[in-house]
Amino acid sequence: MLKLSITAFDSPVTVQDPKAVTQSNDQQAVISVDAGDTKTILMQWNQLERIQAQLTSLADLDLCTFSIEPGGTDVAEFAEQNQNADAPSIDGVENGGAAITAGGNADVDVFGTNLMGGQVMASASVDGDTSAGSLTLEVLNPGYDGNLYDVTVVDSGSGGLAVTSSVVDGRTVIEIDLGGSAAETCATVKAALDTALAGVVQTTEVGVNTTPITTVQAVTAFTGGIGTGLSFLFGGVACIVQAIDISADPLHKVTITTPDVTSTPGLAAGDTAVLKARSNDKVATANLTLV
Repeated sequence: MLKLSITAFDSPVTVQDPKAVTQSNDQQAVISVDAGDTKTILMQWNQLERIQAQLTSLADLDLCTFSIEPGGTDVAEFAEQNQNADAPSIDGVENGGAAITAGGNADVDVFGTNLMGGQVMASASVDGDTSAGSLTLEVLNPGYDGNLYDVTVVDSGSGGLAVTSSVVDGRTVIEIDLGGSAAETCATVKAALDTALAGVVQTTEVGVNTTPITTVQAVTAFTGGIGTGLSFLFGGVACIVQAIDISADPLHKVTITTPDVTSTPGLAAGDTAVLKARSNDKVATANLTLV
């Protein structure tokens, strides 16, 4: 349990959790706070993960402020799961030896400490069978939104291998359709996932094997991804996260694509652009001179 306190400023604020168990005393479907008032409630961690985006958006608009404290005596658990982890830092930026330009750059590596703020990437596993190995899928941008993904493997019986994604009841469902093929392996499925979900999901082969997949798996929910995620702004414009390497935690390498900022916000060679990494509501910045 944790204790959430929300203080509304000049106007009332409302946070809604459509998945709350309304018959339970510790999960309120709607949390409303009158202007100038503070409301403190007890809730479970899973509910905080679902409403964190709304709280953050309201705070960014200067409509309210909120704080999170242990709701009981288990301070150790709170410290472990608390979304306000240690602040991140950017230690270096590399563009494969090339200069950072205002026109946009792919494959820019950002090195930093604690960029994840203690988070993990939400992940799910797809098992082939005993001899076919398995795949691990991870949502690239960590945070509670990663929990809103599911993966399913089906075999429609025709059409060949296909990977699609669609939003169903607020969740993103990734469907791997073997399409009647008896030759698909973890390697070919990974290649299809990498093509269809580039920049969204990162797929890793576990126990690389070329044996065809013969079993069809049920839906698997992604788990992990506590906190508010990791995002980058370059000159005030959002970057695309290409890949995240957390193998040397807490030192991280995140590969991003920086946007074209020549028109918005109108930066040019010789100007200074700010690269901002935001993780769990804490921000790290680096000033980059454009060439």
